[in-house]
Amino acid sequence: GYIECPQVQSELLFLVEDLPPILQRHDEARQYLLSAGTKVLFTLYSIDEGPPRAREVMPVPALGDYIIGRVKNYGANSGYGFIKPVEDSPFTHDLYFNHKDFSTKAGDCMRLKLEGVVCKFNVRLTPDGKGQAKNIEVISWPDRHADEDSAKSSGLTLHGIIQTYKVNSGYGFINCPKLGRDVWFPRRELPADLMANELVGTHVEFDLWVQGDEKPQARGVRVLQGDTTESLRLDLMSRSGRKSNMTVYDKVAIWQAHQGRITAGGEPSATGAGASA
Repeated sequence: GYIECPQVQSELLFLVEDLPPILQRHDEARQYLLSAGTKVLFTLYSIDEGPPRAREVMPVPALGDYIIGRVKNYGANSGYGFIKPVEDSPFTHDLYFNHKDFSTKAGDCMRLKLEGVVCKFNVRLTPDGKGQAKNIEVISWPDRHADEDSAKSSGLTLHGIIQTYKVNSGYGFINCPKLGRDVWFPRRELPADLMANELVGTHVEFDLWVQGDEKPQARGVRVLQGDTTESLRLDLMSRSGRKSNMTVYDKVAIWQAHQGRITAGGEPSATGAGASA
């Protein structure tokens, strides 16, 4: 493709290899995010012979778009750090942040060890093209005494409706009536042919995983076919007649008990196929 830039007299050539990995792999995502007129960020590369070329080409996220990333480093003394976007993000540059850019729910970040924290944020570009993370919200805190991925499978397969999903953000939320709350999912858990599609309102099923901080995650998201009304009834997991402060683990245990999947010791069984919601 070609880029028009006011600071350069001629159009700048770029190739597929100059794009973020996810846009190199998926034609539909590339066509959706890099249509004519899209504002992009790039590095100008000059060669000895021939016209200049654009490298590291990526779409500039809109003001309201969220990007998912992980804190790469953070200096408690200065209050500044850097976030690296996740592997499948269409925006690949590291972004600097100030601890004040975190939401109040994150607490006093100046006193926390933030390396490894997964978060979502908006992107602001400085006049010189540097990226800054703003409106940062924590998605998960790393377990310092466990593997990097601290999420554990609940052994359940549930149904829901995709409530929000933005290709630029790289994540979405599924409304799951039987769990009684929305469930976060990353774009990589979708089938490859759906990653660039408009998915709001789509009926899906997914495998439920839970972080140590009780935040549910959807993995292996797939589209349900046919009539799914019965699957999405607000019955067992509705709040009617149940405590409003039930944890995700409480709800999983109740559902497993309903399906006869509690072990003799009273703990949810980790074996067997997931119960379809």
